Amino acid sequence: MKKVIHRATLVYILIGLFCVGMAAFLVTWFFNSSDWVMNERNRHIFAKGFMQNTGEIYDRDGILLAYSENGLRYYADDPEIRAAMLHTVGDTENFISKSIQKQFSSKLSGYNLLGGLHMLEEWEQGGTVNLTVSAQVSKVALEQLGNRKGAVCVYNYKTGEVLCSVSTPSYDPSNKPDIDPESEEYKGVYVNRVLSGLYPPGSTFKIVTAAAAIENIPDILTREFVCTGEYQASDGVIKCNGVHGKLNFSEALAESCNSVFSQVAIELGAVRLTEQAEKMGFNQEFTVDGMSYPGGSYDVSNAGASDLGWSGIGQYTDMANPFTMMTIAGGIANGGTAVQPRLVNNVLGPLNIPTHIGKASEGEPMMDSSTASILADMMHGAVLNNYGANNFEGLDLCAKTGTAEVNETDRPHAWFVGFVRNEEAPLAFAVVIENGGSGFQAAGSVANAVLQACVEVLNEK
Repeated sequence: MKKVIHRATLVYILIGLFCVGMAAFLVTWFFNSSDWVMNERNRHIFAKGFMQNTGEIYDRDGILLAYSENGLRYYADDPEIRAAMLHTVGDTENFISKSIQKQFSSKLSGYNLLGGLHMLEEWEQGGTVNLTVSAQVSKVALEQLGNRKGAVCVYNYKTGEVLCSVSTPSYDPSNKPDIDPESEEYKGVYVNRVLSGLYPPGSTFKIVTAAAAIENIPDILTREFVCTGEYQASDGVIKCNGVHGKLNFSEALAESCNSVFSQVAIELGAVRLTEQAEKMGFNQEFTVDGMSYPGGSYDVSNAGASDLGWSGIGQYTDMANPFTMMTIAGGIANGGTAVQPRLVNNVLGPLNIPTHIGKASEGEPMMDSSTASILADMMHGAVLNNYGANNFEGLDLCAKTGTAEVNETDRPHAWFVGFVRNEEAPLAFAVVIENGGSGFQAAGSVANAVLQACVEVLNEK
């Protein structure tokens, strides 16, 4: 009798282990089956490491950006559009990880839990991804960047629709050149700089410092400062980009005065500056349509007084991401709370049944609405009094430049960040050009050309 009980117990244990194993397999299959399907060993979709069969990708205006035919993957007819959209759409080898083709690979294949790849195998039908991005605007951005490395991004700060997302260097995926990713020409070519890039923000970070000052220093807007060309901190000197003499806080932003902003940063202190930076996205990670991107980094935990001053003007160890800076500008334009960006309008299954619909969603408040209003006026003042409104014809522009020092030998990175105050064209943007030199001279004209193209696209609707 004891033997029967022992044997029965063993059988029950084995059955229990089988059930646990089966449950674990089913859970893993439920959550990871799409990743298994898109493994490069799957010959239904890949051949020799190249994507062959998946569905179509369209831009916001219906331009066909990627499709499959007779087991091969093809891209847009216009070679300049192919290069401009490369990092957004993705490449056939899936080297560009932050791309639609990589992120939505299983949906493009038409895969589902019940039918598997049946639609793709039997009917040669995959899914369809419709983007918010304009191929024509992206083409303008690529032309403006030329052979310079950098990133351009623009979005509608009311709806979250990204109209432009361009990263350089790029190439034509239909006529791929011989690429040595370590060469100067193609260094970082597989990196989507819009989503993955991290750069010293330079004076664009003064937007963050200004927001912290407006919210924490009651008399900041009525104070009079004096710039002698430098600010003497307790442990070092912060050099300014000029000798500005007497000026108020708004004028200090327009002149991008390092003396004033380093002084204000030290007065605010590490805790307040860090709190404001994190409210605006630094030291966080975000996602856009499932793709993660860094909010940037701001760490002054071990900073001395002069280090804190340098951090307040976007140097020290500060790092910023173009997509985050665009979103910060959008948050200011939107009354202190940003609508989160999105690249995808919708995803349709093989029978044109929507499997994903993009919609506007707000993030956490970055600042009070009154602070946002004051800061918007200050940024508009910078355009009127420093950059020249005539350089942005028809655009009610609020913006801030950045000339971010990299090291003692290379030219600084050039930034231009801001937004358009226009109900018909509510656009926020960020432009960064690696080693471009002066922020306004290098990046200002790029921003203007791309924004003008965005306005044309929106007016056509």
